[in-house]
Amino acid sequence: MKIKRSKSKNSERAIFTSPGTAKYVGKDNLAKPSVTYICYNTHALEVQKDVKLEAINIKENYNNWIDINGLHDIELINKVSQKFSLHPLLVEDILNTIQKPKLDIFSSLHQLFITLKIPKINEADNEFDSEHVAIVLGRDFVLTFQEKDSFNAFETLSERLKKENSKTKKSKSDYLFFALLDIIIDNYYVIIDNLDQKIENLSEKILLNSNVKNQNELFYLKKEIFNFRKVVYPLREIMVELIRNEEGYFTDETSIYLRDVYDHIREILDNIDNFKEEIESLTTNYHSQMNNKMNQVMKTLTVFTAIFMPLSFIASLYGMNFENMPELKHINGYYFTLGGMFCLAVGLWIYFKVKKYI
Repeated sequence: MKIKRSKSKNSERAIFTSPGTAKYVGKDNLAKPSVTYICYNTHALEVQKDVKLEAINIKENYNNWIDINGLHDIELINKVSQKFSLHPLLVEDILNTIQKPKLDIFSSLHQLFITLKIPKINEADNEFDSEHVAIVLGRDFVLTFQEKDSFNAFETLSERLKKENSKTKKSKSDYLFFALLDIIIDNYYVIIDNLDQKIENLSEKILLNSNVKNQNELFYLKKEIFNFRKVVYPLREIMVELIRNEEGYFTDETSIYLRDVYDHIREILDNIDNFKEEIESLTTNYHSQMNNKMNQVMKTLTVFTAIFMPLSFIASLYGMNFENMPELKHINGYYFTLGGMFCLAVGLWIYFKVKKYI
């Protein structure tokens, strides 16, 4: 297993520049970004894919959701910023894909901004990865920004809006904001299940036959849990701030649903803490297993050393070059010596068995 240290040419922060400078920080990407416009209310739903930004007109009495997939096109993001009067610092955080999860409230613009990570499993190596996502809740619109990748994180929500009895369709934009958060948190449970399965498999390996490879697996699994915790932990404070709702962005009903998201985050953090304890326990168990194996090896070597020591003494005794040694002239001396050495070895082996040394 190798440590990945990939670094794109755009991964450097925009240091020594004025605050709010629009600079993309993330993986190199040549894919064409896309804009999807979804407007809906209780009775109607309109979906426009690959729409031109200039063609989007915010409709009154509708929920307006604009989903931008692909952050490497700075020109497009700047156009979105101008069209919806986004704060420059907000735009800077949208383009910074290494930005930690955070919440910003721009009261003067009546905009609530949150950036977080959608965790996912890389199918190629079954390793944990994450995608940068930003959500802006405005007065009459919701903007979502995703890195251009192999999947659309909010596709299930788009399908949900097609149902006539969908609660999301019947509710306002603040509930859409909650629904987007809820889908992201649902992805966290996929990672939890994956980590749980990895820990269980590794536990079986260590209990059945621990080896040096298990130490590397423990290291990478511990690192994976640590990285996942960095993604989840800031959300607890973010959700507390959202539930307070001091700026009045959410209705009382939506606040109840936000508290449910907060409960999910606490549950996920509890699972992560349990994983950390299990890894520590597995590490201790691994070292105990390896020590036991080493003790068994040392015990075996000690027993064989103890058996061969008297045999070596006898062999060295008769290897001395003295002429006056009575046994040297005996016609069967060689066979008597070998037989005596054999009986001595067997006797010592039986003795060690009776004493349970082996």
